[in-house]
Amino acid sequence: MSDCRSMFLNECITIVRDRGENYGPPAEHFGLTINMINSLFADRLKVPLEPGDWATMMMLDKIARNQHEHKRDNCLDIAGYAACLQQVADECDTCNCDPNNCEGAD
Repeated sequence: MSDCRSMFLNECITIVRDRGENYGPPAEHFGLTINMINSLFADRLKVPLEPGDWATMMMLDKIARNQHEHKRDNCLDIAGYAACLQQVADECDTCNCDPNNCEGAD
């Protein structure tokens, strides 16, 4: 892997670690957000959204922002949200919980 890509991914790791310390585990934080969205749009949704859906939505938002103007931060955030999406999926696969109320694996 090129040094440029490795440096980028290392920067992403630092950002993801810092955000986790500030906001808590993705499944927990995204679960709070998605529960608010589910409440707000309950009459419009066919099925409730899950915490991992928030990571997907945020990646789409970053892609849309990047189409307007490329910024390194957009790419860092996309990579970070992809990592969070995978962490949420891994935790819910491990703990077999309700993804709308996931507290992660023990």
